[in-house]
Amino acid sequence: MAATSSTNWKNVNNWHWVEKNCIVWTKDYITQKFTAVQAEVDGTKYAVTEVSDVSGDVNLNQRKGKIITIYELNIEAHWKGYLPDGSSVSGKIKFSEFEHDIDVKDVPVEITSEDSGNHTNNIKKHVLPQLHLTLASFADDLKQSHSKDVYIAPEDMKGHPVKKQYQPKPPAPEVNSGSTSATQSSLKGSTTTVKMETEFVCTAEDLYDVFVNVGKASAWSRGQAIFTPAPGGEFQLFGGNVSGKFVELVPNEKIVQTWRLKSWPSDHYSQVTLTFKQGDESTILSLSQTGVPIGDKDMTRSNWQNYYWNGIKGAFGYGALL
Repeated sequence: MAATSSTNWKNVNNWHWVEKNCIVWTKDYITQKFTAVQAEVDGTKYAVTEVSDVSGDVNLNQRKGKIITIYELNIEAHWKGYLPDGSSVSGKIKFSEFEHDIDVKDVPVEITSEDSGNHTNNIKKHVLPQLHLTLASFADDLKQSHSKDVYIAPEDMKGHPVKKQYQPKPPAPEVNSGSTSATQSSLKGSTTTVKMETEFVCTAEDLYDVFVNVGKASAWSRGQAIFTPAPGGEFQLFGGNVSGKFVELVPNEKIVQTWRLKSWPSDHYSQVTLTFKQGDESTILSLSQTGVPIGDKDMTRSNWQNYYWNGIKGAFGYGALL
């Protein structure tokens, strides 16, 4: 079987999450585009002469036929101005936190000059807009250059079985439990513990990553995940209906969080411990959640199954849905 066919068989209907690191291509792209920028103002010719730094993360992802760009970059470029009298002036342009979900005009930029003249203002008015155009077209050019590496065209799927696409449930709605009220300041009544074990057909590393990679978390939760995966870092899922803080992270082995539903009293948090046990062909995920209001036990267990486990399996093909 040809190599292309083998790949298609494993990723029928572009079902699985596919990710490509594109930072090397990005460095060449930014350098080529930026160093082509020139402008002339009152006889002084300005040019971007060098790109000294392109650092950060650039990934092109594909899931169920949708191409997704995720990037966060810092860029440093050098400019030079050639004056009519034959002298020259130089400086730098620094972009910080150029991200996939920020308008290019909102990206922080710092323009400096070794000269005290009006050169930084000229760069801002005549060079910066051209650089903004390059950044604005970056995502589309990234997709055009690399989409074939993460996406299999329908015509290349011929001869292979087609999997019926999973239709996921909508994001978890706000839950109004009869046992608690969002306006309460403290929990009334007893709490209990929820314990679950679920098998995922993937490595422990892949499964751990879906809980700490914001792009993947946004995919399986079908909404914008917000979190900082570090001890003390906060997280929000399902439009803020689930929130809390990371307490402990042991890569590929364990995650401990404080965790609450929006409908619970504002000062009440449960504690969630997720442990990952790698097997020969799959990974067992064990959940232990203490401090769950006793009246919400069944609902909480159901939400883990429907919105977490089935969401992850449906998004990445990591096992059968229950």
